[in-house]
Amino acid sequence: AFKVFAQAGLNWSDTLKATNSALLAVNTTGASMEDSVNALIASVEIFNFGWGQTERVIDKVMRIQAQYPASAADLIDSIKQIGTSIKVVNGDIDDLLGMIAIITKVTRVSGTQAANALKQFFPRLPKAEPVLAALPIPVSLKTKGEFRPLVDIMTDLSENWKLLNNNRKQGL
Repeated sequence: AFKVFAQAGLNWSDTLKATNSALLAVNTTGASMEDSVNALIASVEIFNFGWGQTERVIDKVMRIQAQYPASAADLIDSIKQIGTSIKVVNGDIDDLLGMIAIITKVTRVSGTQAANALKQFFPRLPKAEPVLAALPIPVSLKTKGEFRPLVDIMTDLSENWKLLNNNRKQGL
């Protein structure tokens, strides 16, 4: 872990913090060292956490694992697998972990399966804008190229889901 963090360009102080967080992740989540290191790097790079905040990521993962059927290892893996996808649609790490938690609770699929479903969903969101706009659920902000917060879009969609016919539901 130390070597990978150093290769990622961290200074000595941040390398020590990151290595400590990676060891904590391995010990508490059951994720492998490689997955833990990659998830921590992803959380810092994608979600703009400082290296001193990476233990908060592990704390979030452990809290979700305690309350939902998602494993901590799956949650750690989801950060590196779909973190960039959720960021593109104006979501954050709390949105990502929360969606995986809810999907696993409701559908009883694994965290990996939930992450794979979301990985398919996020890139399709911009393409669904015409269908959603008809409800009306705006996807984009008035500023070109920016999305509304993902939680707001999903909340609006859940409130309007019953208004959609089966063809539109399948189209989304």
